[in-house]
Amino acid sequence: MGKATDQDPWAQYHLVEADDTRGHILISRRNNVTGRRQLLTLSIDFVLEDDRWQISREVIMSRDEEQG
Repeated sequence: MGKATDQDPWAQYHLVEADDTRGHILISRRNNVTGRRQLLTLSIDFVLEDDRWQISREVIMSRDEEQG
């Protein structure tokens, strides 16, 4: 597969929370790697294991972005 590149750095952080062992981020970002402008919303859970943060769950929702 070729490299997918997306030159739009826009992102909106809706929620960022963490304690000593767990974390959660809810973020939206624009995506255009498929040729369709989409808005992705990601819900990502982290857990601290072996002295590094690991993703324990990731949910990605996408919808076409309104243009205008």
